[in-house]
Amino acid sequence: MSATLYPAGYIKSLYTFIALYFIGKREEMDVQKVANLFLIFVLIAAGISLVIGFVVAVKSTNYKKGYICTFISSVVFLLLIVSWYDKASSNIFMGTIPWILNVIAVIIVLPLYLLVARFIFKKATKGQKGTKKKFTG
Repeated sequence: MSATLYPAGYIKSLYTFIALYFIGKREEMDVQKVANLFLIFVLIAAGISLVIGFVVAVKSTNYKKGYICTFISSVVFLLLIVSWYDKASSNIFMGTIPWILNVIAVIIVLPLYLLVARFIFKKATKGQKGTKKKFTG
């Protein structure tokens, strides 16, 4: 597809861009699509946060640093995703109850996720104390 087929102001969001260039048509969002995308984004953010924290924990041989990185990145991703969800749900006139239930469910699961991540990092860094080589110049 050529970009000249569409008016200049037509591409307003990432979803529109994807729909135009990969799907080939503009799809209307409904309540179920927005809720599904919300959960997909939350799962992707959880995976990215876990990988970031794991890499920091293993590289620094300190599980607390990895946990703190996971906590901070999880909260930042959650704020970004909830702000997107708020805008997307208001565009499709989603009711208040489904919005609150989805957001509250994610906020309730977040501490459990962080607790599991802490135990994973602690287990991964358990035998690594003192094995980090130090170079002096």
